[in-house]
Amino acid sequence: MMRPALAVVFLLAAAACVTAPARPPNASAPSTLRKQLARSLLNRHEWATASRPLLEEARLNPGDPEVHVLLAAVYREQGLYEESMTEYATALTLAPQSAEAYAGRGILRDVQGQFGEEALADFGRAIALEPRNPAHYNNLGFALYLRGRTIESVVALRQSLREDPAGRRAHNNLGFAYGQLGHYSRARREFERGGGTATVENNLGVVLEETSPREACDYFQTAAARDPKLEAPRTNIARACSSSTSPKGSPP
Repeated sequence: MMRPALAVVFLLAAAACVTAPARPPNASAPSTLRKQLARSLLNRHEWATASRPLLEEARLNPGDPEVHVLLAAVYREQGLYEESMTEYATALTLAPQSAEAYAGRGILRDVQGQFGEEALADFGRAIALEPRNPAHYNNLGFALYLRGRTIESVVALRQSLREDPAGRRAHNNLGFAYGQLGHYSRARREFERGGGTATVENNLGVVLEETSPREACDYFQTAAARDPKLEAPRTNIARACSSSTSPKGSPP
């Protein structure tokens, strides 16, 4: 069973933080600073602002694969999917061993709704190139979750946590996988390790929405009450708590 709309939100979150690879020996100081600036802006989700130093860097150093990977991420987050795919292809032509490019392209495929094997193959290549990088296992795990391959998803997400036991995204994603398997106490435990109390309540609502919509609505309302500034519960309440849903505490 596919779970595209909601799941991709979490997958994108996994892709948002980008870390700098080792600086190449011939990298100039201005070039390095421009890329560092772009990565900082990407980590703050300032996509449009990040594009400016990257476009300038691409003009000055068109043979730098890192620039094309970063520019591809900017295009992807702005919905420019064809341009993003072109940049990933350029990066992989310049650097066929770029794990970051394979991982980014895999995320792009899932964002586009291409739920075939290509994205899984990209994540697999990224893992083969960087087997100690927890983000790659997290992305593979959530991609498997999207495809309804929940047991395999759990295996990959647990490997991510073995590499980084404090990984909040992997804990949350593992919670969703456990929830899909009906292991609700395990799901709650993983959500508690991955976020604050309101986020825990919201995520439990997401887990229960298909099977117990009334209970899910209760969780969303609790999350919104505990953190009125958190956007996700409000969005979920508007979608899931219809007028036909009994208010919290009322009998069935």
